[in-house]
Amino acid sequence: MNHVTTNEESIDCVRNQLELFKEFYVPRKTYSVHFLKSKICIAGPQGFEVISLKTLETQMLLDKTDTSLEFALMKSLRPIHIQRIGEEFLLNYSEFSFFVNRNGKRTRHQLRFDWAGSPQSFVLRFPWIFAFEPKFIELRNIETGATQIVPHKNIRMLYSNFHEV
Repeated sequence: MNHVTTNEESIDCVRNQLELFKEFYVPRKTYSVHFLKSKICIAGPQGFEVISLKTLETQMLLDKTDTSLEFALMKSLRPIHIQRIGEEFLLNYSEFSFFVNRNGKRTRHQLRFDWAGSPQSFVLRFPWIFAFEPKFIELRNIETGATQIVPHKNIRMLYSNFHEV
């Protein structure tokens, strides 16, 4: 015996597969947008801001009560990229990179990467972070801090994904 699907059954099936979406507006300049599991992280002049996709609440990522983050709370910094590594986040600015936990408190205090140039983009290929600057690529081992610089002219990152750079 064959089962015949009615229009109402088809509509119910489609309703179960569709997801509602919310529209929101970010009222300030944005350098980059990063998608996390259930949140969006926006890099802008104020730093990294996290927006909940469920409630649309916005909060700054860095914990202002953590005194070890004073260097990163200055207003003139340019946040560029955020990368989740296990339970931590690697925050990449044009001047430096460092690790924080999900509450915005600094971790791995011994590792802060001060960049030789002013990187415009970053790619993580564990355990290396590639910092692209117009005159060179700076590679840093995120576990040891070891560094290597590859000089070149007019260089920039064109494409990246998890498996290749």
